[in-house]
Parts: sequence; structure tokens; C-alpha cells
Amino acid sequence: MGGRYVQGYFVAKPMGEKAFLKWMSTQKHIQHRIKPFPFEDAVILKYAFMDVEHMEEEVYCHPELSKCSLTIWFEKRRAVYGRLEYFRKAEDAHKKIHEKWKSGTLTKKEIIESQKIFHNLYLEMAKIIDEK
Repeated sequence: MGGRYVQGYFVAKPMGEKAFLKWMSTQKHIQHRIKPFPFEDAVILKYAFMDVEHMEEEVYCHPELSKCSLTIWFEKRRAVYGRLEYFRKAEDAHKKIHEKWKSGTLTKKEIIESQKIFHNLYLEMAKIIDEK
């Protein structure tokens, strides 16, 4: 589509005016101040802000690790973000999720922990974007 930045569904699901105003006043929104992100990095937003309550309804990964969009993103963006503390942590968490998911042992607690790692990666990436 040619856009350089993304927003919307990765940040929050569509909502009416009252729900939007309530969401705008929540601590999570105030605390994180979501930044515009280059389109090629949009995939990370999906994981940083995933809805862990409805994880079963929203499949985030291709079952095969090598075909997963996030695996491909890690490979392509390593040169840009590989020096970040949470890049390696997020990549390792992603691999662990795949292993646990495949074996049927993935727990909600592990999903929540990985989301925290992805959110920290998002914050590190946002700092780089702010510097540009």
C-alpha cells in the first residue's frame, strides 16, 4: 500500500467514541505513548500489544518457525536492531513460544512474560525512531 507508518488495529481494536475516550484515559495508553512505526517493523507491534486474554482466537504465528512472519522479521532486521538488549531476548522468547506451542505446553503466564519482552523491545525501537 506504500505507507511508511502504521497505526490502528495493532494498537487497539476499533471502538466507539465512548470506549475510545475511556481507552485514552487508561494508564497503559498514557504510560506508553505509542509512536509512529515504519511499516517494515509493524509485525513487532502485534506482539508488543497482543491481546493475551483472547490468544486462542488470534493466531500470531505460522506453526512452522521458519515460515513465521516474526522469524523472518528477526532475520531481516537484525542489522538494524540486533544491538538492542531486548532484540535477542524477544527472538529467544519467540522461539520458546513456538516450541511450547508445538508441544501443547504453552501457558498463559509464558505468553504474558513474552509480551512484556516484546513490549520492552518496542520501547527500545521507539527510542531509535525518536532519534531519527
